[in-house]
Amino acid sequence: MDYRHILPRASRIRLGASAVGVAALSLAVLPQTVAGQGPPPVVREAVGALMGMLESGDETSARSFADERLSEAYETRLGDGAVAYFRSLQTETRGALGNVGVERSEDGSLMLNLSGPSGRASLRLLLDTDTGRFDDIELLDVSEGSRAGPGGGGAPEGRAGAVQDHLRALELLTPDDAQVSDFRRRRMSPTLRSRPEIPGLLRTVARATSSAGAVGVDGDGPYHVLSLRGGLNATVRIRVGDARPFLIEELTVDTTGAASGEGSAAPVEPLPWRDLEATLAAAVDWGFSGTVLAVRDGQIVHHQGYGFADRESGRPNDVETVYDIGSQPIDFTRAAIWLLVQRGELSMDDAVSRFYPDAPADKRGITLRHLMEGSSGLPNFHHRASDEDWDLSWIEREMAEERILNASLLFEPGSNTALSHSAFGLLAAIVERVSGQAYEDFLEVNFFEPVGMERTGPYGDDLGLPESAFAVGYGDYAASEPNIPPEWGRTSWLIKGSGGMVSTPLDLYRFFEAMRSGEILRGAAREGYLQRGSSTGATDRGFLFVHAWPGGDSDSMVLFTQNALPDHPESRVLRRRLAAMVQARLIS
Repeated sequence: MDYRHILPRASRIRLGASAVGVAALSLAVLPQTVAGQGPPPVVREAVGALMGMLESGDETSARSFADERLSEAYETRLGDGAVAYFRSLQTETRGALGNVGVERSEDGSLMLNLSGPSGRASLRLLLDTDTGRFDDIELLDVSEGSRAGPGGGGAPEGRAGAVQDHLRALELLTPDDAQVSDFRRRRMSPTLRSRPEIPGLLRTVARATSSAGAVGVDGDGPYHVLSLRGGLNATVRIRVGDARPFLIEELTVDTTGAASGEGSAAPVEPLPWRDLEATLAAAVDWGFSGTVLAVRDGQIVHHQGYGFADRESGRPNDVETVYDIGSQPIDFTRAAIWLLVQRGELSMDDAVSRFYPDAPADKRGITLRHLMEGSSGLPNFHHRASDEDWDLSWIEREMAEERILNASLLFEPGSNTALSHSAFGLLAAIVERVSGQAYEDFLEVNFFEPVGMERTGPYGDDLGLPESAFAVGYGDYAASEPNIPPEWGRTSWLIKGSGGMVSTPLDLYRFFEAMRSGEILRGAAREGYLQRGSSTGATDRGFLFVHAWPGGDSDSMVLFTQNALPDHPESRVLRRRLAAMVQARLIS
């Protein structure tokens, strides 16, 4: 059978775990060939799933594709490097996504020919037409032009892209046992991950990144170096394999604080307050886009928007632009719990069994304190592979509660610590159960209205504002067109309590100042709330929120939101210099 088709790329919305994207839909409506034959349904669906994964460009879709679309033999062959391999395909074909041609070769394989505004790519596919699963996916050719994204930049190809991805993952690593184990399994060669010292080395890296005031990334021959300078100095050197799936084959960590050579980096000094405005204006040149609010000794000393809220129309960000704020709603949930404690309706020592008498035995002793302090043992999230979008797919509160309470614990409650967004989802559910109000209503009545937060609310709500009030997100994928929170549907219980909300730096300053000043929380409740200092929240839809604050009674802070996440070394340095500026309380 011989068939060949070309189809235009359509704008797509991220679909299910099967990653069946618009390409699949487009293939299904292709005109017939002259011979009256088009690709059979199994081919259309499989190629559509592959195109959906490539177009999404994110790790979630790569993982779902690897889990659901490979034959057993191919899955075994790729092993733990499958996700890294498909991530590299996403990177290498990025500039070639536009038109798609499907052609059957004489040997029975399929040729997938891609052409886009900045290049071309060809992939050879072996597909089991009985099961619809791939036996092999091989990138045969990428034209030079396809290696650049918009503006001639874009992500590096092949091994270089994998190195970049590994370094970014190292920088975001936490000491949590589950995360360390996941990093070893997904990113390291079998030989390296079997070495007994590796978990300890990774935890050292995690401690260094959490306190780093400076981050440097350098190349040193076949090695790449992540230099971390701060509370714990560390120079992390990795060597990535030359063949797919480009796993880390060597890792060394030097914590002497005096490492020299290509990978060393001098500590970044706190940004002087007098240089704040000029530094932020210069940051626009390397891609900074967002709104910044700086408060010094209780006075707003800088409040300005930078870059574009909408690149297509040229609409700039300003001080009223509304952004997705990532996981910052964790602070709203904490405040809600402390307010109920202040009213005598809750105690921090209340056990889960008070609210869920039929909870499994291993969860019954989890207390509100465990949930609030990260020691519950609950996993980080409660999505399922069957959820079409792991943030945005709608599930009811009852389903979220069932999933969370039936999840396997990472450790015995109170015996360890690990960030859990699911814990804050359960806390939000408890707020509803105790108050008798919807979570969003409780926040609105007790916090947002009293302090004047008129541009804060959940996904799916335009807050009575025009579309132009919202920043468009430029991230790994777009969940809608335009990619703004009012278009994403109401906030799901997949993330409620720890995400799914929008705001502005000024609204959030009003909230934090109300918490700090004792306007709403008083006494022990206020002190408990103020234990959390600086925080960061981000989404793969292109948004980042940073709250740099020493905590306690400090009345100096910096809040900034971004609607683009440029992969530029100055991006990391700027965030850390702003945080250090607040911590250092510089005079000039």
